[in-house]
Amino acid sequence: CIGIVIYQNQTAAQRQMINYLERGKYEKAAEYYQKNEDEIKLDKLEPLIHTEVKKIYDSYLKDEKSYHESVDNLQYFYDYPLDATKELLVQVQEKLTLLNDSRSAYLQAVQAEERLDYAEAIGRYRLVIADDPQYDTAQKQIETCYALYIGDVIARVEQYRNQTHYSDALQLLKEASEALGKDKQIDEAM
Repeated sequence: CIGIVIYQNQTAAQRQMINYLERGKYEKAAEYYQKNEDEIKLDKLEPLIHTEVKKIYDSYLKDEKSYHESVDNLQYFYDYPLDATKELLVQVQEKLTLLNDSRSAYLQAVQAEERLDYAEAIGRYRLVIADDPQYDTAQKQIETCYALYIGDVIARVEQYRNQTHYSDALQLLKEASEALGKDKQIDEAM
Protein backbone atom coordinates (compact mmCIF):
# COMPACT_ATOMS: atom_id res chain seq x y z
CA CYS A 1 0.00 0.00 0.00
CA ILE A 2 1.28 3.47 -0.84
CA GLY A 3 0.54 4.71 2.66
CA ILE A 4 2.88 2.14 4.25
CA VAL A 5 5.78 3.19 2.03
CA ILE A 6 5.11 6.86 2.69
CA TYR A 7 4.50 6.27 6.38
CA GLN A 8 8.13 5.50 7.18
CA ASN A 9 10.39 8.45 7.99
CA GLN A 10 7.49 10.88 8.39
CA THR A 11 6.76 13.40 11.08
CA ALA A 12 3.94 12.71 13.53
CA ALA A 13 1.82 15.30 11.72
CA GLN A 14 2.36 13.60 8.38
CA ARG A 15 1.59 10.19 9.84
CA GLN A 16 -1.68 11.59 11.19
CA MET A 17 -2.53 12.99 7.75
CA ILE A 18 -1.82 9.60 6.20
CA ASN A 19 -4.02 7.97 8.80
CA TYR A 20 -6.94 10.30 8.07
CA LEU A 21 -6.56 9.96 4.30
CA GLU A 22 -6.31 6.17 4.27
CA ARG A 23 -9.39 5.85 6.46
CA GLY A 24 -11.37 8.12 4.14
CA LYS A 25 -11.64 10.87 6.74
CA TYR A 26 -11.08 13.58 4.14
CA GLU A 27 -12.74 16.38 6.09
CA LYS A 28 -10.61 15.63 9.16
CA ALA A 29 -7.50 15.44 6.97
CA ALA A 30 -8.26 18.86 5.45
CA GLU A 31 -8.90 20.40 8.87
CA TYR A 32 -5.76 18.81 10.28
CA TYR A 33 -3.71 20.10 7.36
CA GLN A 34 -5.01 23.65 7.93
CA LYS A 35 -3.91 23.51 11.57
CA ASN A 36 -0.55 21.80 10.94
CA GLU A 37 0.41 23.11 7.51
CA ASP A 38 4.00 23.92 8.51
CA GLU A 39 4.69 20.36 9.69
CA ILE A 40 3.27 18.55 6.67
CA LYS A 41 5.12 18.13 3.39
CA LEU A 42 2.28 17.61 0.95
CA ASP A 43 4.54 16.81 -1.98
CA LYS A 44 5.54 13.61 -0.14
CA LEU A 45 1.85 12.76 0.32
CA GLU A 46 0.79 13.56 -3.23
CA PRO A 47 0.81 9.93 -4.48
CA LEU A 48 -1.45 8.94 -1.58
CA ILE A 49 -3.70 11.95 -2.19
CA HIS A 50 -4.03 10.95 -5.86
CA THR A 51 -4.88 7.38 -4.85
CA GLU A 52 -7.59 8.64 -2.51
CA VAL A 53 -9.07 10.96 -5.16
CA LYS A 54 -9.28 8.02 -7.57
CA LYS A 55 -10.90 5.90 -4.84
CA ILE A 56 -13.68 8.48 -4.59
CA TYR A 57 -14.52 7.97 -8.27
CA ASP A 58 -14.29 4.20 -7.91
CA SER A 59 -16.63 4.28 -4.91
CA TYR A 60 -19.25 6.08 -6.98
CA LEU A 61 -18.67 3.76 -9.93
CA LYS A 62 -19.33 0.76 -7.67
CA ASP A 63 -22.41 2.41 -6.09
CA GLU A 64 -20.73 2.50 -2.69
CA LYS A 65 -21.26 6.26 -2.43
CA SER A 66 -23.76 8.66 -3.94
CA TYR A 67 -22.85 11.28 -6.50
CA HIS A 68 -23.28 14.08 -3.96
CA GLU A 69 -21.18 12.27 -1.35
CA SER A 70 -18.44 11.78 -3.91
CA VAL A 71 -18.48 15.42 -5.03
CA ASP A 72 -18.48 16.56 -1.39
CA ASN A 73 -15.47 14.34 -0.66
CA LEU A 74 -13.56 15.79 -3.61
CA GLN A 75 -14.05 19.32 -2.27
CA TYR A 76 -11.78 18.61 0.69
CA PHE A 77 -8.82 18.11 -1.65
CA TYR A 78 -9.08 21.48 -3.40
CA ASP A 79 -7.38 23.30 -0.51
CA TYR A 80 -4.11 21.40 -0.94
CA PRO A 81 -1.65 23.57 -2.90
CA LEU A 82 -0.65 20.88 -5.41
CA ASP A 83 -1.06 21.68 -9.10
CA ALA A 84 -1.10 18.05 -10.25
CA THR A 85 -3.74 17.29 -7.65
CA LYS A 86 -5.91 20.18 -8.81
CA GLU A 87 -5.68 18.88 -12.39
CA LEU A 88 -6.64 15.40 -11.23
CA LEU A 89 -9.54 16.81 -9.22
CA VAL A 90 -10.92 18.57 -12.29
CA GLN A 91 -10.63 15.35 -14.32
CA VAL A 92 -12.28 13.22 -11.64
CA GLN A 93 -15.04 15.81 -11.14
CA GLU A 94 -15.76 15.72 -14.89
CA LYS A 95 -15.81 11.91 -14.89
CA LEU A 96 -18.17 11.87 -11.91
CA THR A 97 -20.52 14.28 -13.68
CA LEU A 98 -20.44 12.27 -16.91
CA LEU A 99 -21.13 9.06 -15.04
CA ASN A 100 -23.95 10.68 -13.08
CA ASP A 101 -25.49 12.01 -16.31
CA SER A 102 -25.09 8.57 -17.86
CA ARG A 103 -26.89 6.89 -14.97
CA SER A 104 -29.68 9.43 -15.22
CA ALA A 105 -29.97 8.83 -18.97
CA TYR A 106 -30.17 5.08 -18.36
CA LEU A 107 -33.00 5.47 -15.86
CA GLN A 108 -34.85 7.82 -18.21
CA ALA A 109 -34.39 5.31 -21.03
CA VAL A 110 -35.87 2.52 -18.94
CA GLN A 111 -38.84 4.72 -18.05
CA ALA A 112 -39.36 5.69 -21.70
CA GLU A 113 -39.21 2.04 -22.70
CA GLU A 114 -41.82 1.18 -20.06
CA ARG A 115 -44.07 3.87 -21.58
CA LEU A 116 -43.44 2.24 -24.99
CA ASP A 117 -41.77 5.46 -26.16
CA TYR A 118 -39.04 3.62 -28.06
CA ALA A 119 -37.65 6.65 -29.88
CA GLU A 120 -37.03 8.43 -26.56
CA ALA A 121 -35.60 5.24 -25.03
CA ILE A 122 -33.15 4.83 -27.91
CA GLY A 123 -32.01 8.44 -27.59
CA ARG A 124 -31.47 8.08 -23.83
CA TYR A 125 -29.71 4.71 -24.07
CA ARG A 126 -27.28 6.28 -26.55
CA LEU A 127 -26.21 8.71 -23.80
CA VAL A 128 -24.94 5.92 -21.54
CA ILE A 129 -21.13 6.10 -21.43
CA ALA A 130 -18.67 3.20 -21.58
CA ASP A 131 -17.59 3.64 -17.92
CA ASP A 132 -21.16 3.07 -16.77
CA PRO A 133 -21.75 -0.49 -15.52
CA GLN A 134 -25.08 -0.37 -17.43
CA TYR A 135 -23.34 0.31 -20.76
CA ASP A 136 -23.58 -3.22 -22.18
CA THR A 137 -27.23 -3.49 -21.16
CA ALA A 138 -27.93 -0.11 -22.74
CA GLN A 139 -26.35 -1.19 -26.02
CA LYS A 140 -28.52 -4.33 -26.10
CA GLN A 141 -31.62 -2.30 -25.26
CA ILE A 142 -30.91 0.06 -28.15
CA GLU A 143 -31.16 -2.91 -30.51
CA THR A 144 -34.33 -4.18 -28.83
CA CYS A 145 -36.02 -0.77 -28.80
CA TYR A 146 -34.93 -0.15 -32.37
CA ALA A 147 -36.62 -3.34 -33.57
CA LEU A 148 -39.77 -2.63 -31.54
CA TYR A 149 -39.92 0.97 -32.75
CA ILE A 150 -39.50 0.02 -36.41
CA GLY A 151 -42.17 -2.66 -36.06
CA ASP A 152 -44.55 -0.21 -34.39
CA VAL A 153 -43.96 2.50 -37.00
CA ILE A 154 -44.43 0.15 -39.94
CA ALA A 155 -47.65 -1.24 -38.43
CA ARG A 156 -49.04 2.24 -37.79
CA VAL A 157 -48.06 3.44 -41.27
CA GLU A 158 -49.97 0.51 -42.76
CA GLN A 159 -52.97 1.42 -40.62
CA TYR A 160 -52.86 5.02 -41.80
CA ARG A 161 -52.54 3.95 -45.42
CA ASN A 162 -55.46 1.54 -45.11
CA GLN A 163 -57.53 4.44 -43.78
CA THR A 164 -56.17 6.72 -46.56
CA HIS A 165 -54.48 9.00 -44.01
CA TYR A 166 -51.42 9.38 -46.19
CA SER A 167 -50.21 12.64 -44.63
CA ASP A 168 -50.29 11.03 -41.15
CA ALA A 169 -48.32 8.05 -42.48
CA LEU A 170 -45.75 10.34 -44.08
CA GLN A 171 -45.45 12.44 -40.90
CA LEU A 172 -44.87 9.30 -38.81
CA LEU A 173 -42.19 8.09 -41.22
CA LYS A 174 -40.44 11.48 -41.10
CA GLU A 175 -40.46 11.41 -37.28
CA ALA A 176 -39.04 7.89 -37.29
CA SER A 177 -36.36 8.91 -39.76
CA GLU A 178 -35.38 11.84 -37.54
CA ALA A 179 -35.27 9.62 -34.45
CA LEU A 180 -33.33 6.76 -36.01
CA GLY A 181 -31.38 8.31 -38.83
CA LYS A 182 -31.00 6.32 -42.03
CA ASP A 183 -32.99 3.09 -41.96
CA LYS A 184 -33.75 0.81 -44.88
CA GLN A 185 -37.24 -0.21 -43.67
CA ILE A 186 -38.28 3.41 -43.06
CA ASP A 187 -36.89 4.48 -46.42
CA GLU A 188 -38.78 1.69 -48.20
CA ALA A 189 -42.03 2.61 -46.44
CA MET A 190 -41.72 6.23 -47.61
